[in-house]
Amino acid sequence: MTELILGIAWWNTSLSPIRARHRAEEEDKQIAAGIVSSLVDSLQIDCLALGEVTSDELTYLLNSCCTQDYGIFDGTLKKESHLFDTGLIYNKNRLEIIDSGDLTDGYGNRELKLAQRIDFRVRETYEELHVYICHWPSRLWCHENSAMRNTFGIRLHDSIGNFKQASEQAAQIIIMGDFNDEPFDESLAQYLLATRDRTKVMLDDKYFYNPFWRHLGEVFPFSANGDGSNGCGTCFHKSGGEETRWRTFDQIIVSSSLLDHDRWFIDEENTDSLKNPILDELLESKSRIFDHRPVLSYLRRKIDILPKEGNHGV
Repeated sequence: MTELILGIAWWNTSLSPIRARHRAEEEDKQIAAGIVSSLVDSLQIDCLALGEVTSDELTYLLNSCCTQDYGIFDGTLKKESHLFDTGLIYNKNRLEIIDSGDLTDGYGNRELKLAQRIDFRVRETYEELHVYICHWPSRLWCHENSAMRNTFGIRLHDSIGNFKQASEQAAQIIIMGDFNDEPFDESLAQYLLATRDRTKVMLDDKYFYNPFWRHLGEVFPFSANGDGSNGCGTCFHKSGGEETRWRTFDQIIVSSSLLDHDRWFIDEENTDSLKNPILDELLESKSRIFDHRPVLSYLRRKIDILPKEGNHGV
């Protein structure tokens, strides 16, 4: 018996948002490349979803990694009327893309870019893994109490539900991205049905489990030896924010099938945001473009055969 470990992560790079394409300077790209290299080379992330990137930046970031084993899924290529700013860097030795698609819907005369779905086959086990990458609109353009925000949640939930019904086996699903909403906001908690209650998810697969409910507050308790501050979220408001400077906008959410220890399951103990001192300093700098931490997790799977040579875990 051996154990396979598959690393997954999401990072909103801040390099090229839709409304400010190509804004990043060379120094910004070099900094981002260092973060991506750390995730791939040091933390052994096999599936790294990236937001606010262009096609050229995806290639630039891939080339920063010390490996030739990774490829790109470029979701930034314009299709019909919609333009996404997301993509993937993934380990070709461990994952094979078998299908992909854009999930869009309408709200009045507005187009809703719900997610991009990438269907992988895990080479060691031949099982399928379905990754949904989300970058929902900023609260600057879609207010936090707008009915449109809730529409993102319910339409994505319905789309995934239809996909699960069409699947022959229990679909192993990961939803990750920058939702510009926190785990407790209606769009995620009430409409996507991404709950903090693991037992509820295991009893009813209409629900998803969101481990980032755990990451809403300060990481360490206050003590006499120091304030214990290490950031209380994944997105930093450089302007200060009305209630808090930190928001937990970046999350990794999983289906009930990833709470089954007989198959791939989420390693919640190693599910977190990346605390990188260099990046954290840049997040608080008003002169730099960065405002998000990466979030990462690992999936584990016990098997009776040894993995193929060259595969890795943590």
